Amino acid sequence: MKSAALLIALIACGDNLPGPTTRSGARIQLVAQEFADGTRHLDPTLYDRARDEPCVPTRWSDGFHYCAPITTAQTVFADAGCTTELGRVVGDPPAYLVHPFWVVDRFYPSRLYARGDEVAAPAETYVLRDGRCDGPTPVAPGERFFTLGAELAVTSLASIARDVVDDAIVVESSRDGMQRPVAIYDPALAIECVLDRLDDTTARCVPPVAPTAVYFHDDACSAPELSVPARDPVPEFATVYDAGRDCTTYFEVATQVGSTPLYRDVGGTCTMFFAPSDEHQFLLGAPLALQALTRARLDDGGPRFERIAVGPLEDPALYDRELGVECVPRALAGELRCLPSAAAVTPVFDDALCTQPSLVAEVPRARCDVPLPPARFALHDGAYHEVLAPAPTVYELTTGDRCVAYTPDANVALHQLGPAVPLDRFGAAMLVPVP
Repeated sequence: MKSAALLIALIACGDNLPGPTTRSGARIQLVAQEFADGTRHLDPTLYDRARDEPCVPTRWSDGFHYCAPITTAQTVFADAGCTTELGRVVGDPPAYLVHPFWVVDRFYPSRLYARGDEVAAPAETYVLRDGRCDGPTPVAPGERFFTLGAELAVTSLASIARDVVDDAIVVESSRDGMQRPVAIYDPALAIECVLDRLDDTTARCVPPVAPTAVYFHDDACSAPELSVPARDPVPEFATVYDAGRDCTTYFEVATQVGSTPLYRDVGGTCTMFFAPSDEHQFLLGAPLALQALTRARLDDGGPRFERIAVGPLEDPALYDRELGVECVPRALAGELRCLPSAAAVTPVFDDALCTQPSLVAEVPRARCDVPLPPARFALHDGAYHEVLAPAPTVYELTTGDRCVAYTPDANVALHQLGPAVPLDRFGAAMLVPVP
């Protein structure tokens, strides 16, 4: 554990934001990402001192939130009657197994068990979903199975409350005194919304759940139409994605319509489709007026990193002065490092005969009509590469094994790919429970 000075510094950082005070409790404590330059950035995880383990606030099937263990695996059943329950694990076995309570295609933790002994893999697995024993599902390579150990009462986990403060911000708190702002509340839409960064200085607050409408109601492909499985609840909101502008627009879901033919834009041609027999279709209403939030750097970190405020919240990203980019702390190769966003990499050929394979970075030019600075890095096979100068003409194999010039989307520029960047270029941090 760090000294009390870290707590004081971290709370001071939180108080620089125009929102409720951020503080640790006697049992549930804040966790900081601590960088070598002294910058401290709040981590989404918490630390449960009573259980001596990290935890994350999670909604359970009873409708309440608890600070639950981070490393868990879900249980499945080994028989068609859903009577023999086992933990299914891929990778290192966690200490806990969770029984999921499924509602349509979303699950909530319902019961928590210690992990038992490893057993032989069953022939197939089943899932108890909406009161039905669904399956079978083949066992995938690498899956391991464990018996259920002792059940842990949910009351052994710390209860986490979520409250809306001043009709504007969502605050998590525990009975022992922990408190932190975690989300923006949009009173006009009556939802907790999710931050969606548009550029360095602006973000918008979007609905957390909004399926994409991929169909249209008319043969001109001008009126978007949402199709959802009949057994699913009708969503409040939906999105339409414009690939050419790399822009998502949000809508209210409006009138249900009959199973008339649907249309899709296929390569610029509006093509008729028939509605799936087990789905319902809805027209969309007017586009949503979403909250716009200002993003601003806070000059209170160390010499390398700057925290970023977005409205009354601390942004998940930091600004890395050394690299000149924003980055988000994520695990990579067993370490927590602040990693930048990265362009996609596409395999191409350097020559008009398609005999010399190569790679190029596809760098977005703009998002929602807002120009973007060229990406500094691209990600390929788990490694970050420098993005270099614009690429010359490159080629791809197409129908009939013809070698043709590769043409990216209008919103994308092709750049040459540099060598892999050593991981130590990206700042490392350690997670520190705040006393």
